[in-house]
Amino acid sequence: MNAKLIPLLVGSLFAATAASAADGDDFNWTGSSIGIGVRNTKQEGGTRNGAFGTSATTTAPFTGPEDKAKLNEYRDLSGGVIGTIDLMGSSTRNYVRFFGENLGYEDQLLNLRGGEYGTFKYQVFQDKMPHNLSWGALTPLPNPGGTQQLVPGAVPGNPAYPPFQNPASWNQFDYKLQRNVVGGNFDFTGNSPWNIRAGYNETTTQGVRPLSARLGTGSGNGLIEFGGPTDYKTKDFTMDGGYSTKQGSVSVNFLNSRFSNAVDTMQFTNFYMLNNPDTMYLPPDNILNRVGLNATLRELPVNSTLSVRGTWSKLTNNFGVASGGLLPNDSTSPPTVASGVGTLFTTPSSDTFSGEIETKTASLSYTSNWGSGVDSKLFYNYYDTKNNSTLVTYNQGTLGTNLTGVPTNCFALVSAPSTTIPAPSSFTCVGPYPNSLFSYRKQDYGVDAGWRLNRENKLSGGVSALGIEREGREDAEKTDERRVWAEYKNSMVEGLSGRLKAVYLQRSSDFNPARPVGQNPFTDATPAQVPYYYRAYDVSNMNQPQIKLVLDWAPAPLWDTSFETTVKQTNYKDLSYGRTHDDRRDYNVTVSYGDPKDFRFTALANYEIIEFDQVYRNGTPASGPSPNNAGNFDWSTKNTQINRMWGLIADWLPTERLALKGSYLWTTTGGGVHFNTGNTSGTGGFNGGPLVDYVTDNTSKQTLNLKGDYKLDKQWTGTLGYVTEKYDYNDDQMKGYQGFAPYYQNLGGSNNSWYTGAYVNPSYRLTVVYMTATYKF
Repeated sequence: MNAKLIPLLVGSLFAATAASAADGDDFNWTGSSIGIGVRNTKQEGGTRNGAFGTSATTTAPFTGPEDKAKLNEYRDLSGGVIGTIDLMGSSTRNYVRFFGENLGYEDQLLNLRGGEYGTFKYQVFQDKMPHNLSWGALTPLPNPGGTQQLVPGAVPGNPAYPPFQNPASWNQFDYKLQRNVVGGNFDFTGNSPWNIRAGYNETTTQGVRPLSARLGTGSGNGLIEFGGPTDYKTKDFTMDGGYSTKQGSVSVNFLNSRFSNAVDTMQFTNFYMLNNPDTMYLPPDNILNRVGLNATLRELPVNSTLSVRGTWSKLTNNFGVASGGLLPNDSTSPPTVASGVGTLFTTPSSDTFSGEIETKTASLSYTSNWGSGVDSKLFYNYYDTKNNSTLVTYNQGTLGTNLTGVPTNCFALVSAPSTTIPAPSSFTCVGPYPNSLFSYRKQDYGVDAGWRLNRENKLSGGVSALGIEREGREDAEKTDERRVWAEYKNSMVEGLSGRLKAVYLQRSSDFNPARPVGQNPFTDATPAQVPYYYRAYDVSNMNQPQIKLVLDWAPAPLWDTSFETTVKQTNYKDLSYGRTHDDRRDYNVTVSYGDPKDFRFTALANYEIIEFDQVYRNGTPASGPSPNNAGNFDWSTKNTQINRMWGLIADWLPTERLALKGSYLWTTTGGGVHFNTGNTSGTGGFNGGPLVDYVTDNTSKQTLNLKGDYKLDKQWTGTLGYVTEKYDYNDDQMKGYQGFAPYYQNLGGSNNSWYTGAYVNPSYRLTVVYMTATYKF
């Protein structure tokens, strides 16, 4: 693609230049530049403190490969030749610009823009971006990332668990994706109020991403992690046109987006299923069509403007519904090793799923300037999404047959490798297993107003209401929110300005107390059951006050300071169990001093903390004070997340030819979970005594960036740069097996799992030294 696209863009560039010159309208290439240089990088990735277990209590330490994916997550830092191209040409009639950076690397960008002033404009581009997820992963399966990951010689049925316990003999691979976007657009106005625009882009995403599947019938049988193939393509075509004058404008737009997946399914050896090939279904193809309308009317009474927008879209797909899958066939309970395996035949209500989600949106705003510093805005927003997809159900049934003799609403298990639906007498019927389609509608409306008392003072405020109606979610079919806000801006003191904004949000929902989220959908919860008192926190009744303060102060010449803070509290109401409280606080400080033409530095800092509390119950709730004993007790968690950042930035121009820049940035994230329990009659852990707290997602990142530019003359500039970056990661959730990240894990009996080591230790250290020379036209 690169070898073909670069000549195409450059050829188009000089073709436009030649056409302009032929008309006697010479191009001026002032401002163009070409740079070339070299880059040397030293990359050190984190290693995995891994292990593999031969029983529930024995581990063998194992150090996995280093992982350099995090430092290359969305960039390509390979060493080698580097270069940039920035060509800008213009005349009295035409203009063109070609920009390219990271040429030849996985994050390459090429962009060509041009046109004729007032008549037309065009763009052709290529944008590449890697997404490196985790490198150095290990798997006992062959052909990682392929569609057939079947162990050679693993005959279905024997043995049940192959000796793939030591990761030293496993296959190594990388979890990585590469995205490539190629496209262009053309806009024509013809020096008239009319305009028409057409665009097309094609996005491909290829590589390997993490997937996992169960082994056996549930969590008691473990799982397997492996690399799944990714070969996506999205083709977007857009068309819009409109008419615009001083008094108003109107436009209509259309989007057709087609997503296709070249790999619909993949197979892997399922060790628990006696080495039978198991099948995983991957994302299906889909099509999105959307039509939109935008209109604006200006110069209405009291200097008003009316804006209207509406869209209609439909997302569709179609694929066959699986009618069978592998399942162990064993009379022992629980099975230690499956003595047999067969095909589970089901009878879904439809053999084909036809997906269709229809979405309609509309928005209306009317802004007015009443004079004397008074302005207002009325607004209304509407959003409706309807799920018209096929409703696939597995209803409660009997051992009956339909007119063709095939059993209805039941399933059967037959021994592998048979794929024939058995006789009705062998079917088992359970259920019911109802399903539902989720749809919802939102309506948001309100009024905002402002009054500028004088040049230094302004008051603003508003009220709004949001209503949500849901279908297919029985815990809360309706939710209402009311929002009130007020803001005061002041700049009376010279060099000091500030604004204070307060927001109050109140939410209430119509709950169905007999069917809360998380409860078995077939049995109504009763006041004697804990789930009766649960509410999902996205619909829970709550009050949420929020305050934001912003100050900007220039205390003396060359000094600039700013301070910003936001405090938000969410108090969940009418809950005995679940999330009860949420606090968020954010602080930002910036201080700058100096003359940009000589020396200037900036210091900045940020601190953010999020805390939320949750309360739970083990056992049966009781009226009045809840008893706490070994069988019935309350327990709770306090989750904390903290983000911190501070940095220094300096620019110095010691001479007319030399420019020095430097920056240092330090960021950390942290947090964890604190447990509390009312049960103290046991010996420790969940069933008695304190639970073990843990820290999660604790990271630290330091970046030092130094750069010097020296102008040799008016055309040539040399650049020397140095970058060092260090990232440290620590997370108790990644230490899941006796202090080690597991590769092969056996927790006793049939609970065997195989992991790849993905994301275990993304810590890294990076050093980059680069040198470039740039020629300016």
